[in-house]
Amino acid sequence: MTEPTPLSSLSFLGIETTDDPHVWNLPVTPAIGGGMGQLFGGCALGPAIEQLEEMTGRPAAWAAAQFINN
Repeated sequence: MTEPTPLSSLSFLGIETTDDPHVWNLPVTPAIGGGMGQLFGGCALGPAIEQLEEMTGRPAAWAAAQFINN
């Protein structure tokens, strides 16, 4: 029996690469957004930290964000 291929964090989070290695896309889908097309805060912070770790090759020690409603 062969072992399943592990899913990368970036694939799991739905992050898409572009032609520019410093620009990535996170499509806002109903699975991570509210009913009115809004993005839940943690669904933005998690992929942002994951992308930062991927680009720098270093783990994040701490992450925090404040989200405001305008």
